[in-house]
Amino acid sequence: MPAVKRLIVSLSTKNITTKASVPPCWSDGDRRCCDEGAGATSAYAYRKRLDGGYTIATAGANLHPLVPDTLAFYRDFQPARQAESESVQVGLSAQSWRELFELTPVPLDRPGAFERHRILDPRPDPRSVLRAFKAARRDLPALRGVEPVQMWAGLIDVTPDVVPVISHAETVPGLVIATGFSGHGFGIGPGAGHLVADLVTGDAPIVDPTPFRLSRFSDGSSIEIAPPV
Repeated sequence: MPAVKRLIVSLSTKNITTKASVPPCWSDGDRRCCDEGAGATSAYAYRKRLDGGYTIATAGANLHPLVPDTLAFYRDFQPARQAESESVQVGLSAQSWRELFELTPVPLDRPGAFERHRILDPRPDPRSVLRAFKAARRDLPALRGVEPVQMWAGLIDVTPDVVPVISHAETVPGLVIATGFSGHGFGIGPGAGHLVADLVTGDAPIVDPTPFRLSRFSDGSSIEIAPPV
């Protein structure tokens, strides 16, 4: 469905898991950290895990692999790219070459890209992950005696205006789309799920769904970048 595919760009984020005891809350310039919960600086962010360890993530560093859709929809996403400044790094990856060879349409009775890629599990970038871990070690002495136990990455689906699509697909009766949460799906998921249920059942929507309509990208509406959350 090109109308849906047009809206989304994928960004991979990087994280690292370690075991340590982090000191109590403290603040110094742009650094704000707190033992019970989470903390963040301009170089990294961390969150306490239920198993006693900590997840340390790169702060504002995302990778976007160059794929055919990058060129096809460059103009649509350029305002968002400019707003993110240097937090989005663009480059070639294995995904770049894989999607290049997936341009040819596949008959519906044969496996295609969606059958081959059921689970999106991108590889983390060890350099940026370890850079964040090094910065965390510098600030938090408790981390200096521990080593990472796991590195992982995930995908963020982003729309041109960084606002989710929660909407009927007007060209496909009965289809309701909820996507493009731009990294905030975990936080707004309950409300989004309620709105989706309302749209599916025909109940009065919990909030006005107009700002989230799919057609805003094709009806001539002015696309403005949402402010940071």
